[in-house]
Amino acid sequence: MGAGLTIHSSRRRFAARLNSSVSQFMTDMTLDIEALVAGGESQTVEFKEALPPPGIIARLVSAFANTDGGVILLGIREPNQVVGVQVEPFERAYQRVLERLTGEVRTEKSVINLGGKSVGVIRVEKSTSLVGTTEGYFMRFGESTKPLDAKELSSKATHSTNSNQAIESLAQTVAKQTEEIGKLRESFEKANSWKRKALYALIGALASGAAKAVLTSLGIEIG
Repeated sequence: MGAGLTIHSSRRRFAARLNSSVSQFMTDMTLDIEALVAGGESQTVEFKEALPPPGIIARLVSAFANTDGGVILLGIREPNQVVGVQVEPFERAYQRVLERLTGEVRTEKSVINLGGKSVGVIRVEKSTSLVGTTEGYFMRFGESTKPLDAKELSSKATHSTNSNQAIESLAQTVAKQTEEIGKLRESFEKANSWKRKALYALIGALASGAAKAVLTSLGIEIG
């Protein structure tokens, strides 16, 4: 009887310590996010008032990964007002963002409660190789996100810590863009006006040009 009480008591103390540790961790994380919100946007911090399309979030992830890493806060209105986002759509959007990325990218998502409102948080680590999206490759310049042109991509791929991974990322991006272009071609064929046809054709050309040019400059021929 005495041994049983001792074990039960030990378990309760362990559970109490664990709950205390988790609570402290969440408190520290909340304070960290509050500090980021108070500091405003920067080269490593981006605010989004509402949940944008996955493609836009993917560009930000690519830009942060290809620069210095960073944090995307969803549910923050500039300069630093917390408006919150719906958790389930955020969770679904995050999964769709991952599907759009190529290359070795490390991200972490979480939801933090600030003032009774849910804020979606996506942390992005700086990558040692190129990280792209179905729309291309991006970098962060101050508070802006900029697409990389063929020359910039070639230089970055050549000087990447892991050039093989960089080339693999480029190849994956071309493959994904080819799939997207196939969908655009279907839309093009179904389009009922020359203006719409021209728009689809332009999007397809822009989507594939940069990555293919870089692969060619690296000596990799693609069809």
